[in-house]
Amino acid sequence: LNRFEESAASHAKAIALQPGFAGAHHHRGRALRELGRGEDAIHCYNRAIELDAGNARAYHDRGFSLYENGRFTEALQDYDRAIADFDQALKIDPDNALGYYFRGWAYSSKGNLDRAIEEYSEAIRLEPGAYLYSWRGDAYRNKGDHERALADYEDDRLSKTAEIVRLNRTGGPERVIDEVEKLAPAGFEYVDRVLGRSEREAIVKGYAGKAGFALRQVNR
Repeated sequence: LNRFEESAASHAKAIALQPGFAGAHHHRGRALRELGRGEDAIHCYNRAIELDAGNARAYHDRGFSLYENGRFTEALQDYDRAIADFDQALKIDPDNALGYYFRGWAYSSKGNLDRAIEEYSEAIRLEPGAYLYSWRGDAYRNKGDHERALADYEDDRLSKTAEIVRLNRTGGPERVIDEVEKLAPAGFEYVDRVLGRSEREAIVKGYAGKAGFALRQVNR
């Protein structure tokens, strides 16, 4: 945890010197999220958005933290806030498949399965992925539409095979390096400020899971 604590502390110093620096609030929020301080992270994202309303990534990160911190006794309020964040993020970046996916998740959590299916379908149109078919399949299943659910689960299985081929062609787990270079072409001091640990792990674990290399899969 030390590097995230250091990152949060260094950004706090930057904020003390320049309170209107939206990027410092945003990146401090990301460090706090990695430390498990979700509510503090949300406060940082709120301030970052107040200072820079055009930062789609800040809306995305705030929405994701609300998603992670779903307080189920206050679920409707939280999910409405998350939906509002993804609404704004998608206005800025309408081709962001993850935005539709998370907005679909929020609608599904509210019990609005028809709207969730619409969101998952748009995400699939933009960026077909096995996990999207699986989530849409779950929504169909919860609606009682088992035929469509089974079709999506089948697409999930088939697209995983195609995804492994695609990932191998685009560098497999080495995609972490590609993503960091894309986000920080001029170089960087701390990789965590460019691409968080959880995001790097998600890329590697996503590949391992799809390729069948995950420990739980190998031990079967």
